[in-house]
Amino acid sequence: MHRLLGYIIASMFSAIGWKLGMLMGPIPAFFVSLVFAGGGLYLARRWLSTVLN
Repeated sequence: MHRLLGYIIASMFSAIGWKLGMLMGPIPAFFVSLVFAGGGLYLARRWLSTVLN
C-alpha cells in the first residue's frame, strides 16, 4: 500500500513540476518533473510511514 500511494503522489508532484518547468521550455520541464517526482516520492513514503504505522 505504501508503494502504490507513494507512486500516485509522485505522479501528481511530477505533473506539477512539468507545468512549472514548461515556463522555461520542454527540456527544463523534464528535469524539474524528475526532481518533483523524486521529492514527492520521498515525502509521500515518509508521510505514509508515520500515518499508516
